[in-house]
Amino acid sequence: MSNIRWAWVILCATATFASLAEAQQERVRQNRLISQLEQGQSVLGLTIENRSVESGRWLRASGLDFVVIDLEHQLYDFTAMRDFVLGLHEQPFSNDVIEHVAASAPARFSPPFFPPLKPPTVLVKLARRGQDGISFDVRHSLKMGAMGVFIPFVESGAAVETAVEAAKNAESIRYVLRDSRDVWRAQNQPWPLFEGGEFLVGAMIESHAGEENIDEILGTPGLSMVWLAHVSSEAVERSILAKCLERGILVGSPHEDPADFAADVEAGYRIFFFGWDRDLFYRGLGDVLAPGREAIGRR
Repeated sequence: MSNIRWAWVILCATATFASLAEAQQERVRQNRLISQLEQGQSVLGLTIENRSVESGRWLRASGLDFVVIDLEHQLYDFTAMRDFVLGLHEQPFSNDVIEHVAASAPARFSPPFFPPLKPPTVLVKLARRGQDGISFDVRHSLKMGAMGVFIPFVESGAAVETAVEAAKNAESIRYVLRDSRDVWRAQNQPWPLFEGGEFLVGAMIESHAGEENIDEILGTPGLSMVWLAHVSSEAVERSILAKCLERGILVGSPHEDPADFAADVEAGYRIFFFGWDRDLFYRGLGDVLAPGREAIGRR
């Protein structure tokens, strides 16, 4: 075979492999939480008050599927959010070093000493409520590394529409792939409105107005999930759940006790919250403090 023909074969093969690599890259899901939900899994998460670098470092090996950074009830501080995300994704050692040390370490050593490569997905509960101007909060949360937002007190479809529009082409400092403009545009979009989108838009139902306008809210294109934070009755809860399931909208359980999770999975809930990090801290502290006091003769 002539040199020219060999050059042509090599050129074609190179182009083919490049095309396959690009196609594979387009199929890589950056938002692991969406991958889990697409596979039919139920997911577990925690609402975060402590937004320090150290908190992120500890939670990156927690085994949680997602964390919700609360801007609604805490200080409106994107710098603190940035610190938490930094700690969550910080990787001080190479994968080879981690694997070597983990393989040779005694069994008693466990996370967070050897963090997994898949930290929890970051979502943000916005500071402003649905009827307020939320576009900036949505875009800036996604830009800071979050992969989705929850809108508090959604009472109309307009609030969801505003968030969905803000999530379109919203840049992300962590998850943007800049080597292909088409891939970048496909990923930096709300899901499932865009099949390849990486951003989640969630509505929190926690008022009578939200319950009354639930059909309008659920009918807004681009809504990814609903969090039944506060509903007026079990009948209303069941009604909203049924409407969400009919439309294929993911629903977050209003219950935080793991004893309720199995029944909620059976009912159709897919997203589960353990509550607040502070509550788990005090609960865990109480579990060791009581027997400790008893051991030293204190009550």
